[in-house]
Amino acid sequence: MSHPLLAVERVSKTYPGGGSAALHDVSLHLAPGELLALTGESGSGKTTLLRLVAGLEEPDAGTVFLNGRRVEGPAGKLIAGHPDIRVVFQDFRLFPNVSVAENLRHALRQYDAAYRDRRLREMLALAKLESLKDRLPRQLSGGEQQRAALARALADEPALLLMDEPFSNLDPALRRDLRGEIGAMLAGSGCGVILVTHEPADALSMAGRVVLLRAGRVLQSGSPRDLYRRPETAYAARFFGPANLVPTGDLLPLLEGSAAGRLLATQLSPLVGRTLCLRPEHLLPSPAADAHLGGTVQAVSFYGAYEEATVALKAGLSLRVHVPVGHWQPGQPAWLRLRESAWHLLAV
Repeated sequence: MSHPLLAVERVSKTYPGGGSAALHDVSLHLAPGELLALTGESGSGKTTLLRLVAGLEEPDAGTVFLNGRRVEGPAGKLIAGHPDIRVVFQDFRLFPNVSVAENLRHALRQYDAAYRDRRLREMLALAKLESLKDRLPRQLSGGEQQRAALARALADEPALLLMDEPFSNLDPALRRDLRGEIGAMLAGSGCGVILVTHEPADALSMAGRVVLLRAGRVLQSGSPRDLYRRPETAYAARFFGPANLVPTGDLLPLLEGSAAGRLLATQLSPLVGRTLCLRPEHLLPSPAADAHLGGTVQAVSFYGAYEEATVALKAGLSLRVHVPVGHWQPGQPAWLRLRESAWHLLAV
């Protein structure tokens, strides 16, 4: 069995005067070529973990290994960091007064001319910056600057690339476009990557595996689909998108209106005391005779490709439902079916 590229073993970190731990007993592994996303709200420990992995901070406990060798912190080192790890920060940190090509050459300055020239051509092509190589950073768009910063970080073929909120300075439209471009660029590099982001869409769309942090602890980890479709907690469910969280005991009395509803009630009755997680797209408009639930449309919001309706049920419950544009208007009766196998029970 091959060893992981990166192994973080039970690291903890508390800053002086910080009170609670910034990180508590966190472990994770990263395979060669894997893109892993660290996500969570501000203060969850994402950047602290990234700095520990990079060798820019000392852990209070635990160890970080890269290719089986311990990553040393900054204590006793002239320059903090690790020679096989690169960090791309949210402000790009390109040298402002030299061209894109010179920024890349600087990262290759310790190598011979043949390797330097070859890698410069490869990186400019990978980042699609050949025609912009003579421009200064200020003459580039935000997305072009981001690609240039990544190309510089990847130039000398590091083992691991760490990206700290790389899209936070970009507008939403550019952010969406860059996810695909940067993802393709990173896949072409063969480098292991950790992406730190507070934006769930970045994590879900780019990573092969996602780690959700909360208050310095790993709350849940897994594939993007697992975290979205099978969250273990109410916090995880809401973090990754709109979610209807309904106690099964509150739902059961509302399932008596049709044969389909009664059948679903039979399936859910042993699960009283648990909470059901339903994404809005997992509730489908239905004819009354085949519906599980019935209610009244309270409000409808337009989101371009779909509308989100709020449907009020009896007993004060309401559900958010994604429907085709123009399907419902406020005040209309609404009949719903739960998409088969889509509903999910929270673990806690």
